[in-house]
Amino acid sequence: MSLPEHIESALKALASTHDRARGALHFAYGVWNGYSHYGVKEREANLRASLAEFVSMEEALKRDLLPSMGRPILISSSSNPLLHVTRELRNLEIHLHSATLTSAQKNAMFAGENVQIQIWVADDITEAQFKQLRNSKFYSNADIKRMLNWFNASQKEWGIADLIFRSVCEYGSNIIAKYGL
Repeated sequence: MSLPEHIESALKALASTHDRARGALHFAYGVWNGYSHYGVKEREANLRASLAEFVSMEEALKRDLLPSMGRPILISSSSNPLLHVTRELRNLEIHLHSATLTSAQKNAMFAGENVQIQIWVADDITEAQFKQLRNSKFYSNADIKRMLNWFNASQKEWGIADLIFRSVCEYGSNIIAKYGL
């Protein structure tokens, strides 16, 4: 699991941000594939670490930017609900709740052949859990419901690690566009 080449090369201009993006994907890989000796608890620890690295991209960006580049773009500045839920999932995992991961088998096509892959899915995030978060006040009840329904269903398609991967790539792309990297 690695950054697409165009994101990888552009983010290298922001060394700490680049390191955090790579760290988030390293730990997401530990959720998805891990190592042969990884059990569920190790994967759950990797989930928390991956989410922490993802959200810390914001802090790293503050350090990386030159004053002439302006203010750092925040994860919450995005119009993409995936970034909002992933950011708040980090807050939920660190402060209020630890998800239990379960695995599922999915059919996929790889190199022209049908294969089965194992994905890891976290417990559904409930509206009640989300509303315990400090940032929940920035979202309407309808938006919370729509975001969580989408997120909970999406992770069941390709797994929580895939959503973290997509979050890192999306935020990385937002950074690249904002600062012309």
